[in-house]
Amino acid sequence: MHLVTAQMTEPPRKPSEGVRLPPYEIPATSRFLRLPRELRDKIYKHALIADQAFLWPAESYTRTHHFSPNLLSTCKQVYDEATPIIYKLNRFTFSHPSDCNVFRRIMDNRHCHHITSVAFRIRDKERDVRLWTSYFESVDPIRSLTTDLPHLRYLVVFLRQSWWNPRLDADENMKGWPYNHTLKRLCNSLNGRTTGEVTVVCSLRIPEAHFEHLKRASPQALIPHGSAYVRTKAIVMLSASVVLELLSPHASIVAQPITGPG
Repeated sequence: MHLVTAQMTEPPRKPSEGVRLPPYEIPATSRFLRLPRELRDKIYKHALIADQAFLWPAESYTRTHHFSPNLLSTCKQVYDEATPIIYKLNRFTFSHPSDCNVFRRIMDNRHCHHITSVAFRIRDKERDVRLWTSYFESVDPIRSLTTDLPHLRYLVVFLRQSWWNPRLDADENMKGWPYNHTLKRLCNSLNGRTTGEVTVVCSLRIPEAHFEHLKRASPQALIPHGSAYVRTKAIVMLSASVVLELLSPHASIVAQPITGPG
């Protein structure tokens, strides 16, 4: 089942008095709606806050995210009360600026502009970097970061990079990472574009020998996250906090940082 489609922006109307209610409609006298609002909100949160970020577009989330959007189909009151929770308290991931822009347009615009926590994934290719930096810097009222996500509180940008030189030793490679041209360009494009907290994660897959050497030689400078990757402590670059994430050749995924709501 899709997350919340445009078709759900108009929940079923309540039939006229005397007409038998279909199973999916809850009468105003239902026990659920007589519960205090704070208890209903707890139920909504239990059903609608996923245990991981939503990557959009995708086909289905109900099995992978422990997410129950069918709750929204019960009646208009439940829909109106519960839908804001989806957008305010979940995390969303996009791999292209147009995905973020289209998401806002096809979802319920009364609520989706209240998204607070987002991750962007950028490949280390000139075309991809140019697309994203143009999007960040845009002042277009139809398609821009400030237009699509006006209430953003947490933004994480994963920048997949490949500048590591296996011919140099690991320590030599580490010296120049804060001066990387693509990283500086990206942080400059984000500067002042949102009032939210911005974190940029530069991810590199490095040779196993370099990975093991750095883990041994820099135990206080590198923060381990499991056995397959480590991160540096954050440095401030303009308005962003930037960390370098080093993955061993055996790492299967880039881990999401623990940040934002949820």
